[in-house]
Amino acid sequence: MSVQGFEVSGGRKSMGGRASQYAGRASRKSMVMPGCALALDSATMGAMKTDSNDAGGEGLSPFEVVCNLVIACVGCAICIFPKKMDDAGYIPAIPLLALGCICCRECGCLIAEGCEMAERLQADGSQVSDYEAFALVSAGPFWKVFLGISKNGAMLGFIVVFMQFVTDSFSSYLPADVREEHPNAKTLIRFCVTLPLHLAMTQIKDLTQLAKFNNLGVASVVTEVIALIVGALLHYFNATSCESRDSYDRWMAKEGSQEGDVTQKDPCIWHEGLPDPGGEINAMGSYMASAVFAFAVLSTIPNLRSQMTYADKCPSALTTGLIIVFSTYVAVMSIGYLGYGEGAPPNFAEALANDFPAVGLIASTAILINSLISAPIFIICVVEAFEKMGTSALHTAYSLPNQLVRASLVVGLCFTGFVFTDIGSVISLISAVFCVCNNIFLPIFFFHSLRGKLAATGLSLEPLPAWKKAFHAAITIVGLFTMVFGVMGALAAFAATPDAADAEETAVKASTGEQAANASAPVKEVVKALFF
Repeated sequence: MSVQGFEVSGGRKSMGGRASQYAGRASRKSMVMPGCALALDSATMGAMKTDSNDAGGEGLSPFEVVCNLVIACVGCAICIFPKKMDDAGYIPAIPLLALGCICCRECGCLIAEGCEMAERLQADGSQVSDYEAFALVSAGPFWKVFLGISKNGAMLGFIVVFMQFVTDSFSSYLPADVREEHPNAKTLIRFCVTLPLHLAMTQIKDLTQLAKFNNLGVASVVTEVIALIVGALLHYFNATSCESRDSYDRWMAKEGSQEGDVTQKDPCIWHEGLPDPGGEINAMGSYMASAVFAFAVLSTIPNLRSQMTYADKCPSALTTGLIIVFSTYVAVMSIGYLGYGEGAPPNFAEALANDFPAVGLIASTAILINSLISAPIFIICVVEAFEKMGTSALHTAYSLPNQLVRASLVVGLCFTGFVFTDIGSVISLISAVFCVCNNIFLPIFFFHSLRGKLAATGLSLEPLPAWKKAFHAAITIVGLFTMVFGVMGALAAFAATPDAADAEETAVKASTGEQAANASAPVKEVVKALFF
């Protein structure tokens, strides 16, 4: 998820990509924020830009840029990918993830090359150091505004995702029997714990206050990845393979009863190479949206490039970073799916808390830390974007009307998360609508717009090979497919997936025999009526 070059007013550090800029040289103050790929525009997690002139320090090295990119991409959202492989099938999953990586790598290189062209167009030769400035020089004020709308729409979605991860993580601390006996416990956690925490985040006045948690955030990302892999292997070695697809039933097997065979004590695992019949296209689109999400840190490229000692090393650093990210995602996704198969849960870490409490709680704690450190950045970005829209009391920071706006924003997002609890589908929807725009369509458009401007001014410009133009056209087609079918796949999942409200309704009926209200039922009916 990327906070994509958002400039924070009031003398605060400017916001870079999905995670804070990776630690600079020891001679200057710097800040690292873990990513939520939630891998978030995979997410975009916000970053606090460090002035390259602080203390006269040197610029970022390629190694530091690689570290920044990896930390930005690998975060709490990685735990949804075993379920994504479950949905798409293990045969196309890795190739599609590679396709997402290739597309984002090319578009990131276009941004880096485009920044150099944009600087040539500047009368004073000033450096292009954020995504908004890049958009302004490339295509004008309208597209700068469009980019801002797209970015802030993505960030609102990311806040919903963070809230869900926080709620799930706190829920993991409850004993399994308590969660089963009290299905409304997660709802109580959402509104009595998660909501107050995020309301408190709206009062943070200086994002540099988070700097003290840098090392803790990075450690949480590493711990999470290790715990997820260990937990998946434990589950695999403690399970048996199902004899056939027809005999597969993860929940019955987990309870030690499969088709009446009470001797079956371990969960049985079944793996499918392809998506379920009838929903192949939507499944592929939803998965591709998540694949783009995993690498969508491209909004950080202008910021990172502007801080590098040698800006021409940016494309190679980007390539190295995305290869490492791809390898990490493949490892967690594949091993997670190996361990759980078609029973892969929407939140891998939450399932581990049931099956292997020690390992699961370690993973959930790491995700909780990651989310609580990262969420304030998105909240402040959205709030300050709103405050820049006017000068009234509503737009005056920390005035009473402004405080009500902040509180209303968080309450509304919390309720949205209560209705749409499927994290993977939320991520797919955000990515299909916003991340594809910010990380595929706009980079290609800006790059070719800049080439047109350079040609019009008579500045020297190397011809673009025909194969490169065809490659960009192919990436655009991939983006269109991802946008259309990613949205359709996410909406189909929202319409079909039981959520917390459904579980609570079922529990009430079972205990009282009365009809209970389901807060999400009207929403699901509208989705079904409009799209299915």
